[in-house]
Amino acid sequence: GKKLSAGQDLSIRPITNRNKEIIFSVLGDFCKDRWVLDLFSGSGSLGLEAISRGAEGVTFIENTSRSIEVLKLNIGQLSINSNLVRVIQSDVLDYIRRGEASFPLILADPPFKFLQMQILVNDICAYKVLAQKGVLMLHHEIDNPIKLKTEIYQVIKQKKVGRSHLSFIIQEGENV
Repeated sequence: GKKLSAGQDLSIRPITNRNKEIIFSVLGDFCKDRWVLDLFSGSGSLGLEAISRGAEGVTFIENTSRSIEVLKLNIGQLSINSNLVRVIQSDVLDYIRRGEASFPLILADPPFKFLQMQILVNDICAYKVLAQKGVLMLHHEIDNPIKLKTEIYQVIKQKKVGRSHLSFIIQEGENV
């Protein structure tokens, strides 16, 4: 219920409250007591919401210095314990391809014009960044679709909201 800063230059497109409510309604208690990965974090809205809903902690991945400043400002304004957050400045695909850690919940809200959406989903699964029985939530524009099922993952739920999709993805052959 707290208002977050999004910066003044409009380079950060925070997810709408409506979409955030839909995401966490679908996830239910899934983020509780789990470490979450927030890709393309921007202002940190999704990851900070996960913390407010009981996540064990959040790793934020963001590439731009301006967004990192806003993210850190929001973390500070909410007085979040520093043990609950990791802020990493990195290109998202570079971070994923390092395969440093595996997460039970990944929240990804790339820019709508991000042209490597399918590569993003494939790499998250191929580099085992999504833990077994984990869920990837991807917010993407309808005009920038992903395959609903491949040999490595499947979309288990997809909600259309305006001109975007909220896709909930699991690794193929795993049950949530």
